[in-house]
Amino acid sequence: MRSIASVDLPTDLPTDLALPSRTPPAAAGTAAPQAATTATAGVAALKGTVVSAGFPFPRGAVPTVSVSKPQHATISLQGVTPAAALQFYRQALPAAGYKFLQQGGSDGRTKLTFEGKGQNIQLLVGGDGSPDLVLLLFENL
Repeated sequence: MRSIASVDLPTDLPTDLALPSRTPPAAAGTAAPQAATTATAGVAALKGTVVSAGFPFPRGAVPTVSVSKPQHATISLQGVTPAAALQFYRQALPAAGYKFLQQGGSDGRTKLTFEGKGQNIQLLVGGDGSPDLVLLLFENL
């Protein structure tokens, strides 16, 4: 079982990613946006997802949208280690107005859960089968 080593807290809390504004929900009687069928990377890929503008990302992290539906999204991050992501989000999310709920994990994977701004956010990092995994799960409440 591999554990995530402790690292210094980040000093770069504000993200250097300028997120586009969320796309407004479809008006009644119009078709809802279709779910993404393939992953797309970069800040522009977050437009129209449930990821709120201004959501903090570690410097150098590149988001990839794996799933985007009206009520939830799955975003993987490349360019940041699991240990650095854990340290960053432990500090950045409470500073951004999200309440820490719990930490858990198994099989070498760590999961942090936060709630705020009408969303439940889960951070999943590492794991015996995928030691470099950094995944954010967003769900509207």
